[in-house]
Amino acid sequence: ADQKRAVASTQKLMTAILVAEAGNLDEKIAVKHTDGQVPPRNIWITQGSYYTRKKLLEVMLVRSYNDVTKCLARDHSGSSDQFATAMRAKATALGMTNSHFLNPHGLTVEGQYSTARDMAVLARVAWANPTIRQFVGTKQTTFTYHGGKTVKVDNSNELLKRYPECVGMKTG
Repeated sequence: ADQKRAVASTQKLMTAILVAEAGNLDEKIAVKHTDGQVPPRNIWITQGSYYTRKKLLEVMLVRSYNDVTKCLARDHSGSSDQFATAMRAKATALGMTNSHFLNPHGLTVEGQYSTARDMAVLARVAWANPTIRQFVGTKQTTFTYHGGKTVKVDNSNELLKRYPECVGMKTG
């Protein structure tokens, strides 16, 4: 429970909590050139596009798009590095004593880690938020690009599709 490990995209739960708690989810935000793509998973949002925080939060939690995550982090704190500082402060406030976050999306970098115990705390807090709870349980949604093209977005959580008892949570 207390072994420090990389936690991959489950780390996006912290991003979701910070974005959701900041509010103004219906406000449209601009995609900036600094948001850029972050392999391996992107929805390919482009500079100059505008989307609501709520829609970006939804597709981040449903399909785990890293470019969307980077955009939300920059919008929240000005940069990914400043957002990581906010993540660490929130982890401390939640009593997550064995976590150290360095990016908003969870891609492995040296010095970034958490534990199963800390991630359970994070998941409990995320589940208590009605918006996050709704999105992690969404099997499929749509995303409409700035130019009008709409695509289906399937949840990356295969358990939602296989087991009716599964109500959702972020995968990683």
